[in-house]
Amino acid sequence: MPTGTSPQPTASTRIHSGKAAAMAAFHLAALFSPLFFTWEGFAVFLLLVVAGHLGIGLGYHRLICHRSYRAAWPLRSLFGLLGVLACMGGPLTWCAIHRLHHRHSDRDEDPQGSHRWFWWSHLLWTLVRQMPGLATPEDVRRVTRDLQRERALLLLERYAHAINVAFAVGLLGAGWVAAGWFLGVSLLLWGLFLRVVAGWHVTFLVNSINHHHGYRNYDTADNSRNCWWVALLTFGEGWHNNHHHQPRSAAHGHRWFEVDASYLLIRGLELAGLASDVVRPQHGPGQSARQQSNSITGSGFGARPTEFAGEEADPTTAVSSAKKGGS
Repeated sequence: MPTGTSPQPTASTRIHSGKAAAMAAFHLAALFSPLFFTWEGFAVFLLLVVAGHLGIGLGYHRLICHRSYRAAWPLRSLFGLLGVLACMGGPLTWCAIHRLHHRHSDRDEDPQGSHRWFWWSHLLWTLVRQMPGLATPEDVRRVTRDLQRERALLLLERYAHAINVAFAVGLLGAGWVAAGWFLGVSLLLWGLFLRVVAGWHVTFLVNSINHHHGYRNYDTADNSRNCWWVALLTFGEGWHNNHHHQPRSAAHGHRWFEVDASYLLIRGLELAGLASDVVRPQHGPGQSARQQSNSITGSGFGARPTEFAGEEADPTTAVSSAKKGGS
Protein backbone atom coordinates (compact mmCIF):
# COMPACT_ATOMS: atom_id res chain seq x y z
CA MET A 1 0.00 0.00 0.00
CA PRO A 2 1.58 3.30 -1.01
CA THR A 3 2.34 5.74 1.73
CA GLY A 4 1.74 9.45 1.51
CA THR A 5 4.74 11.71 1.26
CA SER A 6 5.08 15.42 1.83
CA PRO A 7 5.80 17.49 -1.26
CA GLN A 8 9.48 18.18 -1.68
CA PRO A 9 10.64 21.79 -1.38
CA THR A 10 11.38 23.47 -4.68
CA ALA A 11 13.55 26.43 -5.64
CA SER A 12 10.46 28.63 -5.33
CA THR A 13 9.82 27.53 -1.72
CA ARG A 14 13.36 27.04 -0.37
CA ILE A 15 14.65 29.99 1.63
CA HIS A 16 17.94 31.50 0.43
CA SER A 17 20.27 31.59 3.44
CA GLY A 18 22.06 34.74 2.28
CA LYS A 19 18.83 36.67 1.77
CA ALA A 20 17.52 35.47 5.13
CA ALA A 21 20.74 36.53 6.89
CA ALA A 22 20.56 40.01 5.33
CA MET A 23 16.90 40.35 6.30
CA ALA A 24 17.66 39.28 9.87
CA ALA A 25 20.61 41.70 10.09
CA PHE A 26 18.44 44.63 9.02
CA HIS A 27 15.80 43.77 11.63
CA LEU A 28 18.42 43.32 14.35
CA ALA A 29 20.06 46.64 13.53
CA ALA A 30 16.66 48.35 13.54
CA LEU A 31 16.08 47.12 17.11
CA PHE A 32 19.10 49.14 18.26
CA SER A 33 17.70 52.41 16.85
CA PRO A 34 16.07 53.60 20.12
CA LEU A 35 19.46 53.35 21.86
CA PHE A 36 20.86 55.89 19.40
CA PHE A 37 17.93 58.28 19.20
CA THR A 38 18.61 61.81 18.04
CA TRP A 39 16.21 64.36 16.64
CA GLU A 40 18.41 64.57 13.57
CA GLY A 41 18.11 60.82 13.07
CA PHE A 42 14.35 60.95 13.55
CA ALA A 43 14.04 63.78 11.02
CA VAL A 44 16.11 61.84 8.49
CA PHE A 45 13.91 58.78 9.13
CA LEU A 46 10.71 60.74 8.36
CA LEU A 47 12.21 62.41 5.30
CA LEU A 48 13.42 59.13 3.84
CA VAL A 49 10.13 57.34 4.59
CA VAL A 50 8.39 59.87 2.35
CA ALA A 51 11.19 59.61 -0.21
CA GLY A 52 10.83 55.83 -0.20
CA HIS A 53 7.15 56.10 -0.95
CA LEU A 54 7.86 58.47 -3.82
CA GLY A 55 10.34 55.94 -5.15
CA ILE A 56 8.17 52.83 -4.84
CA GLY A 57 4.59 54.10 -5.12
CA LEU A 58 4.92 56.97 -7.58
CA GLY A 59 8.13 55.77 -9.26
CA TYR A 60 8.50 52.01 -9.53
CA HIS A 61 4.80 51.24 -9.40
CA ARG A 62 2.67 53.86 -11.12
CA LEU A 63 5.23 55.59 -13.36
CA ILE A 64 7.67 52.90 -14.49
CA CYS A 65 5.76 49.62 -14.19
CA HIS A 66 2.23 50.65 -15.18
CA ARG A 67 2.89 53.86 -17.14
CA SER A 68 0.04 55.55 -15.33
CA TYR A 69 1.55 58.94 -16.19
CA ARG A 70 4.54 60.42 -17.96
CA ALA A 71 7.36 62.42 -16.44
CA ALA A 72 10.49 63.99 -17.89
CA TRP A 73 13.60 61.87 -17.57
CA PRO A 74 15.17 63.82 -14.65
CA LEU A 75 12.09 63.24 -12.47
CA ARG A 76 11.71 59.68 -13.75
CA SER A 77 15.36 58.96 -12.90
CA LEU A 78 15.00 60.62 -9.48
CA PHE A 79 11.98 58.46 -8.62
CA GLY A 80 13.92 55.42 -9.83
CA LEU A 81 16.85 56.32 -7.56
CA LEU A 82 14.54 56.78 -4.57
CA GLY A 83 13.04 53.37 -5.35
CA VAL A 84 16.50 51.81 -5.26
CA LEU A 85 17.13 53.40 -1.85
CA ALA A 86 14.02 51.64 -0.50
CA CYS A 87 16.03 48.38 -0.74
CA MET A 88 13.38 46.43 -2.63
CA GLY A 89 15.52 45.58 -5.63
CA GLY A 90 16.36 47.37 -8.85
CA PRO A 91 13.59 48.87 -10.98
CA LEU A 92 13.60 46.13 -13.61
CA THR A 93 13.46 43.29 -11.09
CA TRP A 94 10.74 45.03 -9.10
CA CYS A 95 8.64 45.63 -12.21
CA ALA A 96 9.12 42.06 -13.42
CA ILE A 97 7.87 40.68 -10.10
CA HIS A 98 4.91 43.05 -10.04
CA ARG A 99 3.89 42.38 -13.62
CA LEU A 100 3.92 38.64 -13.00
CA HIS A 101 1.91 39.23 -9.85
CA HIS A 102 -0.79 40.86 -11.96
CA ARG A 103 -0.66 38.14 -14.57
CA HIS A 104 -0.81 35.22 -12.12
CA SER A 105 -2.37 36.83 -9.06
CA ASP A 106 -3.47 34.36 -6.35
CA ARG A 107 -2.12 31.37 -8.26
CA ASP A 108 0.98 29.27 -7.70
CA GLU A 109 2.74 31.12 -10.52
CA ASP A 110 2.42 34.40 -8.61
CA PRO A 111 5.96 35.24 -7.39
CA GLN A 112 4.51 37.17 -4.44
CA GLY A 113 2.50 34.17 -3.22
CA SER A 114 -0.43 36.43 -2.32
CA HIS A 115 -2.78 33.45 -1.89
CA ARG A 116 -0.64 31.72 0.72
CA TRP A 117 -0.48 32.11 4.51
CA PHE A 118 0.24 35.47 6.12
CA TRP A 119 3.97 35.37 6.78
CA TRP A 120 4.71 33.84 3.41
CA SER A 121 2.73 36.45 1.46
CA HIS A 122 4.01 39.21 3.75
CA LEU A 123 7.75 38.56 3.85
CA LEU A 124 9.04 35.05 3.17
CA TRP A 125 8.30 35.18 -0.56
CA THR A 126 11.12 37.73 -0.87
CA LEU A 127 13.65 35.23 0.50
CA VAL A 128 13.17 32.27 -1.86
CA ARG A 129 16.02 30.98 -3.95
CA GLN A 130 14.07 31.35 -7.19
CA MET A 131 10.81 33.21 -7.75
CA PRO A 132 8.27 31.58 -10.10
CA GLY A 133 8.80 32.80 -13.64
CA LEU A 134 12.05 34.60 -12.77
CA ALA A 135 14.65 31.86 -12.78
CA THR A 136 17.23 33.76 -14.84
CA PRO A 137 18.14 37.35 -15.75
CA GLU A 138 16.69 36.61 -19.18
CA ASP A 139 13.28 36.06 -17.57
CA VAL A 140 13.50 39.55 -16.05
CA ARG A 141 14.45 41.00 -19.43
CA ARG A 142 11.57 39.17 -21.11
CA VAL A 143 8.98 40.64 -18.76
CA THR A 144 10.49 44.15 -18.85
CA ARG A 145 11.52 44.34 -22.47
CA ASP A 146 9.83 47.71 -22.87
CA LEU A 147 11.98 49.13 -20.05
CA GLN A 148 15.29 47.79 -21.34
CA ARG A 149 15.62 50.79 -23.66
CA GLU A 150 16.15 53.21 -20.76
CA ARG A 151 19.81 53.53 -19.88
CA ALA A 152 19.06 55.15 -16.51
CA LEU A 153 16.94 52.18 -15.43
CA LEU A 154 19.59 49.73 -16.59
CA LEU A 155 22.23 51.55 -14.54
CA LEU A 156 20.02 51.67 -11.45
CA GLU A 157 19.31 47.96 -11.82
CA ARG A 158 22.99 47.09 -12.21
CA TYR A 159 24.29 49.23 -9.36
CA ALA A 160 21.39 49.00 -6.89
CA HIS A 161 23.44 47.32 -4.16
CA ALA A 162 26.42 49.63 -4.64
CA ILE A 163 24.15 52.69 -4.44
CA ASN A 164 22.74 51.55 -1.10
CA VAL A 165 26.19 50.78 0.31
CA ALA A 166 27.39 54.23 -0.72
CA PHE A 167 24.29 55.80 0.82
CA ALA A 168 24.89 53.96 4.12
CA VAL A 169 28.49 55.16 4.21
CA GLY A 170 27.28 58.68 3.43
CA LEU A 171 24.84 58.68 6.35
CA LEU A 172 27.47 57.42 8.75
CA GLY A 173 30.09 59.84 7.47
CA ALA A 174 27.79 62.87 7.47
CA GLY A 175 26.82 62.33 11.08
CA TRP A 176 30.38 61.63 12.13
CA VAL A 177 31.67 64.84 10.53
CA ALA A 178 28.79 66.93 11.90
CA ALA A 179 28.82 65.82 15.54
CA GLY A 180 30.82 62.66 16.12
CA TRP A 181 30.31 58.91 16.04
CA PHE A 182 27.04 58.85 18.02
CA LEU A 183 25.20 60.97 15.46
CA GLY A 184 26.79 58.99 12.65
CA VAL A 185 25.46 55.72 14.08
CA SER A 186 22.09 57.37 14.74
CA LEU A 187 21.72 58.52 11.14
CA LEU A 188 22.73 55.07 9.92
CA LEU A 189 20.30 53.18 12.16
CA TRP A 190 17.35 55.53 11.75
CA GLY A 191 17.99 56.60 8.16
CA LEU A 192 18.77 53.16 6.78
CA PHE A 193 17.98 50.12 8.89
CA LEU A 194 14.83 51.21 10.75
CA ARG A 195 13.52 53.15 7.77
CA VAL A 196 14.02 50.23 5.36
CA VAL A 197 12.48 47.67 7.73
CA ALA A 198 9.47 49.92 8.30
CA GLY A 199 9.13 50.42 4.55
CA TRP A 200 9.25 46.68 3.92
CA HIS A 201 6.53 45.84 6.39
CA VAL A 202 4.21 48.67 5.38
CA THR A 203 4.61 47.97 1.65
CA PHE A 204 4.20 44.21 2.01
CA LEU A 205 0.87 44.70 3.81
CA VAL A 206 -0.59 45.27 0.36
CA ASN A 207 0.28 41.66 -0.47
CA SER A 208 -0.49 39.95 2.84
CA ILE A 209 -3.59 41.92 3.90
CA ASN A 210 -5.11 43.12 0.63
CA HIS A 211 -5.55 39.63 -0.81
CA HIS A 212 -7.27 38.30 2.31
CA HIS A 213 -9.11 41.09 4.14
CA GLY A 214 -11.23 44.04 3.08
CA TYR A 215 -14.01 44.77 0.62
CA ARG A 216 -14.30 44.57 -3.16
CA ASN A 217 -15.62 47.17 -5.59
CA TYR A 218 -15.02 44.88 -8.55
CA ASP A 219 -15.40 41.14 -9.17
CA THR A 220 -11.86 40.64 -10.45
CA ALA A 221 -10.39 37.25 -11.30
CA ASP A 222 -8.28 37.27 -8.15
CA ASN A 223 -8.93 37.88 -4.46
CA SER A 224 -7.65 41.48 -4.37
CA ARG A 225 -9.40 43.67 -1.81
CA ASN A 226 -9.51 47.25 -0.58
CA CYS A 227 -8.42 48.03 2.98
CA TRP A 228 -8.71 51.58 4.28
CA TRP A 229 -6.00 51.41 6.93
CA VAL A 230 -3.48 49.87 4.52
CA ALA A 231 -4.35 52.65 2.06
CA LEU A 232 -3.69 55.19 4.80
CA LEU A 233 -0.27 53.74 5.62
CA THR A 234 0.76 53.33 1.97
CA PHE A 235 -0.45 56.67 0.56
CA GLY A 236 -3.27 54.99 -1.37
CA GLU A 237 -1.77 51.65 -2.41
CA GLY A 238 -4.27 49.83 -0.19
CA TRP A 239 -7.14 50.33 -2.66
CA HIS A 240 -5.82 47.15 -4.20
CA ASN A 241 -8.98 45.70 -5.71
CA ASN A 242 -9.47 48.94 -7.64
CA HIS A 243 -5.89 48.72 -8.86
CA HIS A 244 -6.24 45.12 -10.04
CA HIS A 245 -9.40 46.11 -11.89
CA GLN A 246 -7.69 48.99 -13.71
CA PRO A 247 -3.91 48.49 -13.43
CA ARG A 248 -3.04 51.50 -15.59
CA SER A 249 -5.15 54.00 -13.71
CA ALA A 250 -3.07 56.55 -11.81
CA ALA A 251 -5.91 56.83 -9.29
CA HIS A 252 -6.36 53.82 -7.02
CA GLY A 253 -9.21 55.35 -5.05
CA HIS A 254 -12.38 55.03 -7.12
CA ARG A 255 -15.08 56.05 -4.63
CA TRP A 256 -15.50 59.40 -2.91
CA PHE A 257 -14.18 58.17 0.44
CA GLU A 258 -11.19 56.25 -0.99
CA VAL A 259 -8.53 58.88 -0.45
CA ASP A 260 -5.44 58.27 -2.58
CA ALA A 261 -2.60 60.55 -1.49
CA SER A 262 -0.35 59.28 -4.27
CA TYR A 263 -2.85 60.31 -6.92
CA LEU A 264 -3.14 63.74 -5.33
CA LEU A 265 0.64 64.07 -5.64
CA ILE A 266 0.49 62.99 -9.28
CA ARG A 267 -2.22 65.58 -9.94
CA GLY A 268 -0.02 68.17 -8.26
CA LEU A 269 2.86 67.21 -10.54
CA GLU A 270 0.53 67.47 -13.51
CA LEU A 271 -0.65 70.94 -12.50
CA ALA A 272 2.99 71.99 -12.08
CA GLY A 273 3.81 70.76 -15.58
CA LEU A 274 6.02 67.93 -14.30
CA ALA A 275 3.66 65.08 -15.24
CA SER A 276 1.49 64.45 -18.29
CA ASP A 277 -0.76 61.82 -19.86
CA VAL A 278 -2.19 60.94 -16.46
CA VAL A 279 -4.47 57.91 -16.80
CA ARG A 280 -7.80 58.51 -15.06
CA PRO A 281 -10.10 55.76 -13.79
CA GLN A 282 -12.76 54.92 -16.35
CA HIS A 283 -16.40 54.15 -15.66
CA GLY A 284 -19.23 53.39 -17.99
CA PRO A 285 -21.99 55.99 -18.49
CA GLY A 286 -23.91 56.47 -15.28
CA GLN A 287 -21.97 53.73 -13.48
CA SER A 288 -20.36 53.93 -10.07
CA ALA A 289 -17.19 52.07 -9.18
CA ARG A 290 -19.28 49.45 -7.39
CA GLN A 291 -21.58 48.92 -10.33
CA GLN A 292 -19.14 48.78 -13.19
CA SER A 293 -18.52 45.32 -14.62
CA ASN A 294 -18.10 45.97 -18.34
CA SER A 295 -14.96 46.27 -20.39
CA ILE A 296 -12.91 49.45 -20.34
CA THR A 297 -10.68 48.70 -23.28
CA GLY A 298 -13.33 47.08 -25.45
CA SER A 299 -11.79 43.63 -25.25
CA GLY A 300 -13.98 42.62 -22.33
CA PHE A 301 -13.24 40.96 -19.04
CA GLY A 302 -12.65 37.27 -18.55
CA ALA A 303 -8.92 37.05 -19.25
CA ARG A 304 -5.91 37.99 -17.22
CA PRO A 305 -3.54 40.76 -18.38
CA THR A 306 -1.80 39.88 -21.63
CA GLU A 307 1.00 41.12 -23.84
CA PHE A 308 0.83 44.32 -25.84
CA ALA A 309 2.95 45.84 -28.57
CA GLY A 310 5.22 42.84 -28.64
CA GLU A 311 6.11 43.01 -24.97
CA GLU A 312 5.87 39.92 -22.83
CA ALA A 313 3.59 39.76 -19.80
CA ASP A 314 3.05 43.49 -19.49
CA PRO A 315 -0.29 44.23 -17.83
CA THR A 316 0.09 47.98 -17.99
CA THR A 317 -2.67 48.46 -20.55
CA ALA A 318 -5.01 45.75 -19.41
CA VAL A 319 -7.78 45.43 -16.89
CA SER A 320 -8.22 42.29 -14.90
CA SER A 321 -11.04 39.88 -15.37
CA ALA A 322 -14.34 39.37 -13.63
CA LYS A 323 -15.45 36.28 -11.85
CA LYS A 324 -18.68 35.31 -10.20
CA GLY A 325 -19.07 35.21 -6.48
CA GLY A 326 -16.86 38.15 -5.52
CA SER A 327 -17.67 39.57 -2.12
